[in-house]
Amino acid sequence: MSRLCFLSVILGLVGQSLAACPAGYLEAQGTCLKFSTDSKTYEDARATCQADGARLVVVKTAGLDAFLGDTIKNSYNGDTWIGLDDLNSPTHQFVWSDGSTLTASDYSNWDGVQPDNPDTEQCVEIRVEYSYNWNNHLCSELKHYVCEKAVLDDCAGDKDEYKLCVESAITTCAAQLGISSRHDNRVRRALEEYLPREESNNLTAALTVAGVGVLAVVAMGALYVIQKKRLAA
Repeated sequence: MSRLCFLSVILGLVGQSLAACPAGYLEAQGTCLKFSTDSKTYEDARATCQADGARLVVVKTAGLDAFLGDTIKNSYNGDTWIGLDDLNSPTHQFVWSDGSTLTASDYSNWDGVQPDNPDTEQCVEIRVEYSYNWNNHLCSELKHYVCEKAVLDDCAGDKDEYKLCVESAITTCAAQLGISSRHDNRVRRALEEYLPREESNNLTAALTVAGVGVLAVVAMGALYVIQKKRLAA
């Protein structure tokens, strides 16, 4: 296996191990999500997320929107608040919980003629009976909600601290794959070439160079397992 290919496998696994979500949140579509088990008014739901250091979920891609709909459906939850409202807009302009404005060119998934009744229905939900499309509704209604936090990078700090943290993650991943110390040292030497030499708080540049996706990582990991079984037979 070439050094770059081997390194790609390890970096992919390291990236997965470092990209983490806080307890109670699940990682999906590049973000951390927490689906409520209770129902609240829109403003109470927003306050609950904020008290947890989060926000009501911002939905700017079809992928995230589909994931939310599927999860709500599979969990049998009902109508669910997302972080979109026009509570502070005299012109009925919808604004996301991250402060950005929803414009005509942005992704949206309104159902039919929605949004309607702009003077009374100022908060946005994913509506079950509307095939999990968006609907603006009365903010006082009790609904489920989804909080969102950013994905964490467990390795942070200056260059030396970052290197030690990444090396520790590599050792853990190598052990999980049953990789020998010879290969582990090979990865470390290659790591010195491919990791950015400037201070960095994440693995973005390294993973970009490695050019491997999650599916490739899973496939290569499976090959290691198969090879080990063959050698043991």
